[in-house]
Amino acid sequence: MNISLCNIYRNILLLQQNLKTQIWNLQQMRKIESIVIIALLVLSCGKEGEGGNSVITGRVLSKVYDNSFTHLLNTYYKPGTDVYIVYGNSPVYNDHFETSWDGTFRFEYLRKGDYKIFVYSIDTTGENASGLYPATILTTIPGNNSTVTLADIEIIEKCDYDDGTGSITGKIYILDYNAEGTAIIENYYGADEDVFILYGDDPYSFDDVKTFHDGTFRFSNLVRGIYTVYALSRNPDDKTSRKLIPMSITDTIEYDYEDIDVGEIVILK
Repeated sequence: MNISLCNIYRNILLLQQNLKTQIWNLQQMRKIESIVIIALLVLSCGKEGEGGNSVITGRVLSKVYDNSFTHLLNTYYKPGTDVYIVYGNSPVYNDHFETSWDGTFRFEYLRKGDYKIFVYSIDTTGENASGLYPATILTTIPGNNSTVTLADIEIIEKCDYDDGTGSITGKIYILDYNAEGTAIIENYYGADEDVFILYGDDPYSFDDVKTFHDGTFRFSNLVRGIYTVYALSRNPDDKTSRKLIPMSITDTIEYDYEDIDVGEIVILK
């Protein structure tokens, strides 16, 4: 009888120990569940970045200037350009996108919050050692399932006057006077004569060519804009002077692939 009572008592103790162990395990599982729930809440209501269903989209507009940045030569939506995005107050960019053929970019799967979008552009101030600065737009995604369309991000590029598709042609016609400048000895289309070209109000020529055997000259690959072509001549008002002056014609290339014939430039020899 005493042995049976001892066994019963021992079993009761074992049951109590097992129950305590199960209760402890249940408490630990509940702690883990709480941690997981808190983590999910933080992720679902967390900071800016991926993991949402919103979109930021826009386009990159390039403005092309001459080397002095005084003349706007062209504007177009630029393909193949890297656009960068910064989530919130991140010290570095978090993602980038290369613009499509029409200059469009698109960042998807974003959560609500603040974002910074930027593209590197030429620095016209000379303040940045790299020669570039970030053209930036700040924006906010107001909520879930939003599409934010930005204004055009404008960047600056530069090109030479002979980076275009237009051309200017003409001829040099020479009046060859005697030394006294009183009579024309002969007149003809001049071969191997120097012809110069200016862009806009730039006082310095950016190119020069020699005339062909028939007096023809041609400047090719020109961007749109106003050009002045000239050759050096004796002064028609003082034919005895040996000082040369420019005889010029000004015309405008208005379209790509436009070929302008300025006609004859008459110079005195």
